[in-house]
Amino acid sequence: MANTTMQDKMKLAAKLFEESKFEDALNSFRECLELTSNEKALRIIHTNLGATHQRLGNFEDALKSFDSALSFDDSYLQALFNKGVTLKALEKFNEALETFNKVLTSNPAYYPALCGKCEVLCSL
Repeated sequence: MANTTMQDKMKLAAKLFEESKFEDALNSFRECLELTSNEKALRIIHTNLGATHQRLGNFEDALKSFDSALSFDDSYLQALFNKGVTLKALEKFNEALETFNKVLTSNPAYYPALCGKCEVLCSL
């Protein structure tokens, strides 16, 4: 696969994630990081890395990945939402609530963030 494009690598990584082959997906997403300097692509790759870490229960690594994604665009809803989910899993409820509120400020109709906020409020 010497001529594998970035798009091909991303498709493979997404397929591995979908098949619950999370360690392999992690490696593929990491390879993608090395293939681009495009900030939009990096934002997406870091978000996907974070989601993969979430699935593996590596919540601190997931937070780092989401923060990396947000360093390119601090309003990227997918990274913000997943960061909130991760903070909730770590029982950092006040930070999770703040993060879900940021999502809902940008998009009040983002139902998963509303659910996340409700779950955090119940935990508090």
